[in-house]
Amino acid sequence: MINEIRSVLENGKQVIIFQNRRGYSPYQECETCGYVFTCKNCDVSLTYHLITNELKCHYCGYCINNENKCTKCNSNSLIKKGLGTQQVVEELRNLFPKFKTERMDQDSTKNKNSFFKLINEFEDQKFQILVGTQMLGKGLDFKNVALVGVVNADNLIYFPDFRSQEKCFQLIQQVAGRAGRSKTRGKVIVQTYNPNHNVMIKIKNNDFKGLFNDQLNERHTFNYPPYTRIIKITL
Repeated sequence: MINEIRSVLENGKQVIIFQNRRGYSPYQECETCGYVFTCKNCDVSLTYHLITNELKCHYCGYCINNENKCTKCNSNSLIKKGLGTQQVVEELRNLFPKFKTERMDQDSTKNKNSFFKLINEFEDQKFQILVGTQMLGKGLDFKNVALVGVVNADNLIYFPDFRSQEKCFQLIQQVAGRAGRSKTRGKVIVQTYNPNHNVMIKIKNNDFKGLFNDQLNERHTFNYPPYTRIIKITL
């Protein structure tokens, strides 16, 4: 992917990198005792944000300053795990210092003006690499984009939701459509540890009907919608 990005940039074209996790790292863990910083309201892991040096909950908005010590065992051995959009931007800026990289996610586009400003600047080729979440797949039309890269697509496949494979297919198909919008053919690279996974093969072959039939059979077997209705009660 790095080689392809370099080749595209050197030919005067632009690149979109898709990573469906905002923040810098999805969670922070203590190497000594294994403690993971979690939200006091939702009990989900807190995402580390580099720019504000905070740990945030992406569900309820709970936020604390980044801790230098483990709150459980008082160890200094804290590590940040996983990739968020902020970290991807940082890596790309280190790898390609001659080219400008910007980020599009909920944190960087908190108001309409910033969202449209980012789109217009990318369209006007004021920067060459755009890193973002699923906001990138919403019908945006950039004529100079020659490459779309999907970082760690396995996170989408193995998300704990019975619709995860369907959502993975849909998101990657949508974001893939951002490349090659002009006469020049575009390229899409999907990063995965499981290239032979059924969903990855269906994405590669653009096999919507095949995925549709597989998902229907699976839902029928395990009694999921659309063959049943699910009621969700949240306390």
